[in-house]
Amino acid sequence: MHQLNSRLWSTSMVEPKSQEQPASWKYQTLQNKALMMILGAFKTSPSMAMEIEAGLPPPAVRFEKLCNSYALRTLKFHKNNLAILPSSISQDQTLNSYPY
Repeated sequence: MHQLNSRLWSTSMVEPKSQEQPASWKYQTLQNKALMMILGAFKTSPSMAMEIEAGLPPPAVRFEKLCNSYALRTLKFHKNNLAILPSSISQDQTLNSYPY
């Protein structure tokens, strides 16, 4: 089951059809289909009930958690990390400033 879940989450992100839909709408549809297969539920089964039964968070919650985890991790970066340096500093200047 873990491999199926990993494969489903690793699919590429597609743009939403309209601006009103959140970016996670495609993953919500994919998760609903996977949950129906895994749990053997009917097409009319509520998706929230299937998520609770399977112990999976909705994609919007999962993406929010991933973004928050990444934001916290960036706070722990070294001060010379290229990901957090101002864009005005060139890469050559940064690489030459390392003591090793």
